[in-house]
Amino acid sequence: MLIAGSISGDQGGIEVFPLKLNYAKHGMLFNSDATWMPETEDPGYLQAKNFVDVILNRAEQIVKPEEALQVSQIMEAIYKSSENQKSVQL
Repeated sequence: MLIAGSISGDQGGIEVFPLKLNYAKHGMLFNSDATWMPETEDPGYLQAKNFVDVILNRAEQIVKPEEALQVSQIMEAIYKSSENQKSVQL
């Protein structure tokens, strides 16, 4: 199951599922759609494969625990910023 989401700021934003970038440049608003390149593998599959390979001691983690913690802190700050309608410094 894919869950749609978006993150927006005063200089741009991103939407996921489908991936779309929105940003301001030269006094104009740009919207960019990302198109999946069929000849490349699905990153979700590659992430799951890495997870299994790490468990079987065949590979090193692509995403380190400290990186996952940073993402969690950023997401928490996004929710706090939205709730308080103020910027949050990390």
